[in-house]
Amino acid sequence: MNRVRHWAFQCVLSRLNLWHDMSEVQLTELDAQVARTEDLSGLRCPMPILRTKKALAQMSAGEVLKVTTTDPAAVDDLAVFCKQTGHVLLAQSTSDDGVSVRHWIARKQQPI
Repeated sequence: MNRVRHWAFQCVLSRLNLWHDMSEVQLTELDAQVARTEDLSGLRCPMPILRTKKALAQMSAGEVLKVTTTDPAAVDDLAVFCKQTGHVLLAQSTSDDGVSVRHWIARKQQPI
């Protein structure tokens, strides 16, 4: 990913108060909690949202889903999706390759 594109991801995440420099240790701790992983690289809007929704529907409350995307729109889209549906967006981070973004989402709790 070139510097401009990386900067754009940071700007979007900062605006959503989601971008913060998480250490590799913190990301590793998140990875340890992951119950399911979806690689949605190469998919364009709306497919990352639809596949994420389908994956979360098959998970139990509180389980963590890790999604990898390459669509720049997915950063905003997944944040809005989580806010609207009640799922918890735990973190978003640019991968080491600089092209993809990793998203950690906890499935919402079931209503009592």
